[in-house]
Amino acid sequence: VGVRGRVASFQDRLQLKVDSVDPIAPEPQDYELLLAASPRPRDQMEGELDGLIESVRDAGLQELLRRCVGHETELGRAYRIHPAAQRNHHGYIAGLMEHSLSVATVCNRLADHYCRQGIQLDRDLLVTAALLHDIGKVRELRPPPGSGYTTEGRLLGHIVIGMQMVDAYSETIDQLPHERLLLLQHLIASHQGRPEWDSPRTPQTLEALVLHYADDLDAKMNQASRLLADVADGEWSGYDRSFQRS
Repeated sequence: VGVRGRVASFQDRLQLKVDSVDPIAPEPQDYELLLAASPRPRDQMEGELDGLIESVRDAGLQELLRRCVGHETELGRAYRIHPAAQRNHHGYIAGLMEHSLSVATVCNRLADHYCRQGIQLDRDLLVTAALLHDIGKVRELRPPPGSGYTTEGRLLGHIVIGMQMVDAYSETIDQLPHERLLLLQHLIASHQGRPEWDSPRTPQTLEALVLHYADDLDAKMNQASRLLADVADGEWSGYDRSFQRS
C-alpha cells in the first residue's frame, strides 16, 4: 500500500498522521526501494553480464546465453532481478545476477591461471556454466516482491529445473552439438558437488570441479561477510547453524 500523511511531534515523540492508504502496484524497478537488494549498482552488473556474454567465442554457447540471460528476453530480465536464495547467500533483489557474475569472474580467472600451469580448461564452457548454473532459481523461487519456494521448486529443485530450461532453450541452436550441450548439463547437474547437498551428480570433469568450488566459495564468502557486517572490530559473530561456528 501507499500511505500519505504528515509527521508531527506529539509529547516530544514523532507520530505519523495518516491522511490516506491506497493499494499500489510497484513496477520491478521500484522493488529496490522496498526490499533488500544487492549492494552492487545494477547498471554496473548488467554491463559486466553483457560483456561476459560477448566474450564467449563459442557461437552455440553465446547464443544460448543470449536466449537465457540476455537483456532483451523475458527470462533474462527476470534473471537480473531475482534473488539467489530464500535466505543464506545472496538472498535479495539481483542476488542471482550478483552471485552468477562473481562465480563466472572467478572461473574466468582460474581458467587463465591453470592455463599458465599447463592445465587446459574449456574457458567458454566454464563461463557459460557459471552464468547458467543457478538459472533454475528463476522458477524455483517466487519472483519479487514475493518470497519463498514455488510448488515446482519444492518438487524438482533448481538444478533439475535449470537443466530442463537449458535443454528447452538450446533446441533450435544448430551451432550447439549434443556432445557440447551434454558437458554443459553435467556442470549444472554437479555444481553443488555432493548428493547430500542435492547435487544429482558429483563433478567428473576439470571444468565441473572448478565450477563447484568457485560456486561454494562465493556462496560462503557472501554469507560469512553478511554475518560480520554488524560485528564491531575485535568482536565475534553469533553462532551460525549453517557454518556450525561463530
